[in-house]
Amino acid sequence: VLPHQLKSSTPLLTYIRYGSEEKGLLHWNDGKIETISIPFVSEIIQDNQDFDFSKLDYLELFVNSELLKSGLILLDTPGLNSIYARHEALLANSMNLASKVMYVVKGARTQTDVEKIKTLNEFGLTTCLIRTHCDEIRPLLNGEKLEDYINSDREVLKKNGLSDTK
Repeated sequence: VLPHQLKSSTPLLTYIRYGSEEKGLLHWNDGKIETISIPFVSEIIQDNQDFDFSKLDYLELFVNSELLKSGLILLDTPGLNSIYARHEALLANSMNLASKVMYVVKGARTQTDVEKIKTLNEFGLTTCLIRTHCDEIRPLLNGEKLEDYINSDREVLKKNGLSDTK
């Protein structure tokens, strides 16, 4: 439903909730609400460099998914350490709305990631580390496997006082 790429691809808070009719709603700062198609979401976020996101309050996506049918609402935010001050402000504001945080990293987590997770936990949020692109891990010459990377992540989290059971 959401675009993904190497650079930051979430320019505004994006709520993903259940809807039998799949659509998007752009909520403008002036109170106007505009209905858009799901394919248009990728087009405006990835392909439209001239789109003025500062005039948007947030995006709401309705998806016909069993996972969301029970009332779960996902909130996609701009990434941490964004070069855009607006992204950092949106992220900070969204933390007040969250009950749990899925901290997503591509590839190996860094010490910065560990520090951010610690901060989120200190803020009272239950945080889950999700490592994407695991399908790209290839056994190294020394024979390391996916399980070795998972165990390494767990050890680093544990060493920093973070549990892998929360």
